[in-house]
Formats: sequence, structure tokens, C-alpha cells
Amino acid sequence: MLFDDSRPAKKPVTAWELREALESVNERMEELSRRHRGEVAAGGVVWDSEEARKEYSELKAVRRKVRAKQMESARML
Repeated sequence: MLFDDSRPAKKPVTAWELREALESVNERMEELSRRHRGEVAAGGVVWDSEEARKEYSELKAVRRKVRAKQMESARML
């Protein structure tokens, strides 16, 4: 995986790789949201699949990591 901390550091992750990773994560999150998530009258959210909800939550954590790495690389410029 792109952000595997156990891999030997061969080269720093480029801005392009970060952008591509963020785009793919966002696409998958949008797909999960459209297929498995619904809103109720009180403004809450209901998931029809516990697996989809769990994957969505995991992707949110990955997205946070990617954005943090983007900000870190932007500070180095």
C-alpha cells in the first residue's frame, strides 16, 4: 500500500501520488455512500450494510492520513 510504514524508505511520496490516492479514496467513499447510506427524516444517517459502514469509516481515516501528508509536503515547498 502507498502508506505502508513498514516498507523501506526508497523515495518520498510525490504530490501526484498523494493526489491520486486521495481521488481513489474519495471515489470509493462516494460509491459506498450512494449504494449503502440513506438519510432519515430527523437528519440522521442509516446504513443498510454494517460492512459498508465500517469500510467507509476506515477510508475516512486513510483520507485523513493522505491530507496530512499533503499538508506536510506543502509546508516543505
